[in-house]
Amino acid sequence: IPLDDAAAEQLIASVLLVDYDPIYTDAEGAYVNAYGTRDVGLIQAQYDEFFFRSYSPEGVPLTAPRDYLGTPNAQSFLHFGAAPDDIAGEVREQGTVYTESIDGTEAMRVIYSLPQTHPWTTISSTAVGHLVDFFDESLGAPTNQLWQLKEFFTALGLIAFGILLVTVPRALLGTPAFRALATPAAPATALSGRIPAIWFWGGMLVSVLISGISYVWLSQQLPVLGITFNAVPSIVPQGSVFFIAVWAAINGLAAMIIMAGAYLAFAKKGGMSLRDSGVLPGWRAFFHGIGLALTTVVAVYAVVFVLDFLFKTDFRLWVIGVKWFSVDKIGLALFVLPLFLIYFVANSVAINAFNRFTIAGREWVNTAVLAVANSLAPLVLVIAQYSVFAVSGELIPGFGGIFSIWLFPVIVILAVTAIVSRKLYRATGNPYIAGFLNAAIVALVSVSNSLVITY
Repeated sequence: IPLDDAAAEQLIASVLLVDYDPIYTDAEGAYVNAYGTRDVGLIQAQYDEFFFRSYSPEGVPLTAPRDYLGTPNAQSFLHFGAAPDDIAGEVREQGTVYTESIDGTEAMRVIYSLPQTHPWTTISSTAVGHLVDFFDESLGAPTNQLWQLKEFFTALGLIAFGILLVTVPRALLGTPAFRALATPAAPATALSGRIPAIWFWGGMLVSVLISGISYVWLSQQLPVLGITFNAVPSIVPQGSVFFIAVWAAINGLAAMIIMAGAYLAFAKKGGMSLRDSGVLPGWRAFFHGIGLALTTVVAVYAVVFVLDFLFKTDFRLWVIGVKWFSVDKIGLALFVLPLFLIYFVANSVAINAFNRFTIAGREWVNTAVLAVANSLAPLVLVIAQYSVFAVSGELIPGFGGIFSIWLFPVIVILAVTAIVSRKLYRATGNPYIAGFLNAAIVALVSVSNSLVITY
C-alpha cells in the first residue's frame, strides 16, 4: 500500500487481508486510515498462531486472537482509522460491511472473524466464501467456488503418488536390472517371550517419548532457531527443512541405540541373523537396492513433471504437496538428504528387521501399530498445542505455533513411510531400499515446498 500510494497512479482499489494484521498506526504511533479510499476487508482467524494480539510497551501479549474484534486496533480499522477515544461506545461487529465517504469516494471496511487457525484458512470454504463475497461487493467479481473439486482430485493424485512408491519398485523388480533384488522376506512369526515383548513395547514407548521431547527441546535452542529462521548468516538455505531434518537425525540415532541394545540384550542370543534379516545384506545388494530406490524416485517424479507439463496440475492436499520443481531444488535436497537418511534408514531397519512379527496372528496389525507409533509424538504435540489454544486462547508457553504447524505434514508422512517400508521389505528382504527411497522423496517434497534464503 505505501508503494502504491507513492506511485504516480494508484493501481490498488480493493484489498482483502487474510490472517494478517492491517496497518493501524503511522510512524508516530497515531491511529490512521492507511488505506484511504480503497475497499479493505480482513479474514481473521480467532486461533491464529501469529497475528491479532495486542501487546504492552514491554512486548507482553495483552489480548488473545479470539478477543481481537473488541480491541482498539480492530475497532479503529472498522472505523476507518479513527482513534479509540473518538469512537468509545461505538462497537462494530464482524461480518458487517461498513461504508464511509473518504475524499468523496465511498470506501468499505469489514472483518470476517472465524473460529479457525492460521493454516486452516487456506482450505476453509467459509473463508473462501467471504473472500468471494468481498470482491463481489467491492469489484463485482464472480461468485462461484470450484476449488474444492480441484482439491479433491489433486488429493486423489497425492494418494496415487503414495501408491506409486510401492507399485513402481515392485514392478521394477520384474525387470532384468533389478530381478536379483526380488527375494521376498520370510513370513512374519508371532512374538514369543516376555523379554522380546518388553523390548518391543518399551522400545516403542521410549522412541515416542524421545521423538516428542527432542522436538520441543530443539524448538527452544537459540543457535538452532537462529539458523531455522535465517536470523543469522549460515550455509543453510531452508531453515524449516533443516530443523525437521536435524530432528529426524536425532531420532534416527536414538533408534540405532535402541536397536543395538535390543540385539545385544536378547536378539543375538535368540538366534537373530543380521544377514538373514537384511541388516547386513552384503555390499552388492546394498548398492543395488540404492539403485532401485533412485530409479523409483526418477520414475515417480517423471509422472509429476509430465502431468504438470500437460495439465498444469500436481498432487496436493492442504499442507502436503508433491509438485514440479526447478533443477536447483536437487542441490537443496542433497544438502539435507544425509540427515533424512539417518532417520529413514534406521526407521526402516527398526520396523522390518527388529520389529516385524504378527500381532493377533496378522502382520498388518503390526504394521499399523508401527505406523501409528511413528506419528504418535507429533500427533500428541499437535493435539496438546491446540487443546491449550482452544481453552486458554494462547499457545503452550515455549512451544511456538510454527512448530506445531510444521508437524501437520509430518504426521502423515511418518505413517505413510512406515507402510511403504514394510511393503518393500516384504518384497525384497532389504530394509535399505525403502530407507533411501523415503529419505529422497521426503527431501524433495520438503525443499520444493519451502522458502529459500541465501546470503
